[in-house]
This record gives sequence, C-alpha cells and structure tokens, in this order.
Amino acid sequence: MKRFLQILKFSLSSFVAWVLEFLLYDLLILIWVDDTAVRALYYIARIIVLVPTFIINRQLVFSKNEKVVKAAIKFFVSQLVIMIVAAESIHYISEWVDFGEVITPIVIRVPVDFALFAASYVLQKLWIFKEKK
Repeated sequence: MKRFLQILKFSLSSFVAWVLEFLLYDLLILIWVDDTAVRALYYIARIIVLVPTFIINRQLVFSKNEKVVKAAIKFFVSQLVIMIVAAESIHYISEWVDFGEVITPIVIRVPVDFALFAASYVLQKLWIFKEKK
C-alpha cells in the first residue's frame, strides 16, 4: 500500500508540474512562433518548473530529509538528461510529422513526456531519494 500511495503522490506531483510546464510551453510557443525556438522554449519551461518539482517530490512524495545539496544535484542532473532527451525527441519528431507550425510540437510533447515519466520515477526512487537499508 505504501508503494501505491507513493506512486499516486508522484503521479499527482508530476501531473501538476507537467500541466504548469505544458501551459507555460504552449504560451511561449504561441508568443514565439518559430520552429528554431521549439527546443529552447521547452528548456525554458522545464527549468522554471524544476525547483518546485524537486521540493514537492523531496518533501511530499519520497519524504526524505537527507542532504539537500546532494539530492538536488542528482535530481537536476537526471532531469537535465530527461529534458535533453525530451526536447530532442520533440524536435526531431516534429520534423517528420507536420500538423502545423504551432500544433505539431504541442501534440508530440504529450506522448514523449508520458514515456519519460516512468524513467523519472525510477531514477528518483532508486537513485535520488533512495531508501537507506
């Protein structure tokens, strides 16, 4: 039951962060309609949401009071890797599929982020906020 509750809290935390980030990304795309900016706008939106996501996951999802700096470095490194994979995936898939200049990156982002959600949970559970035995 504890694991299920943790996954539920992580899902809720991730969903709230994803919605905020997605709305910010959409707003930035609408303001700056330029195919060359898709990756940069994705990075900007992700970076803005990372700090509150770390705090929520550390305090509420994984309930860890370990060294903040060590956990933060691990978190930001893992999220940087996930962010690069996601941004590059969105960029390259957007080049192959075309639903329109603004719509394509937004539509493609949903399945890309969903796929990386699981990777993020595993990294946070097993590496960043690892339970001590």
